[in-house]
Amino acid sequence: MRPVHSATRGALALSIVGLHLAGLTLLWLQRERPAPTPPRRAGLVIRLLPLAPRPSLRPAAPAHGERLRAPTAAEPQPRGVSTPLPPALVQAPMMATAPASAPQATMDQRAASAPLDLRLPRDYARSAAYATNPALNDVRANLPRSSFEGRIANELGGDGRWVEEVMDDNRRRLRRGNLCVNVERSRLVQNNPFNQSVAPQMAEFSPPYRCERR
Repeated sequence: MRPVHSATRGALALSIVGLHLAGLTLLWLQRERPAPTPPRRAGLVIRLLPLAPRPSLRPAAPAHGERLRAPTAAEPQPRGVSTPLPPALVQAPMMATAPASAPQATMDQRAASAPLDLRLPRDYARSAAYATNPALNDVRANLPRSSFEGRIANELGGDGRWVEEVMDDNRRRLRRGNLCVNVERSRLVQNNPFNQSVAPQMAEFSPPYRCERR
């Protein structure tokens, strides 16, 4: 029995020694292996190109001794180049327009010195312009003046009927004697009149107040 135990112990010892040797070998290989270097990125290169020179609108100066040639039909002038006019042609229109500006300056001076006249002509009340005055189209200006008997009737309430007076497109005034009530369409109806056919809205009534006719 003793030789069996000794053989088992020897095998275990050899296996332990082999494992230690394998571990040491792996550790040595890891130390010897160089660390992986990261890939090197390529640098960004920016090239600055020189700006092109601006085109010159002025014609190049002729060389010494070279004469300028007038452009022919086959050689049109380049755009943007203005040909100077002779001094005689430039001064002639200015001399012709100088006398015409004098009367205009005189008229401006007279208009500035004259006072503002706001008087109406004498027959303005009989003219057609007075009859078509927009202020006369106001409903309050077109109401008939009430007499003494009419005032008494208004104080008593008149005949009891309500009279409708048109103020504008959205307002009416109901009058009975000296008692008045203002009727105004709602804001929804004013903005959308066609909504009345779908959802009718009632008009807004003001409290009764006293309104006298003069």
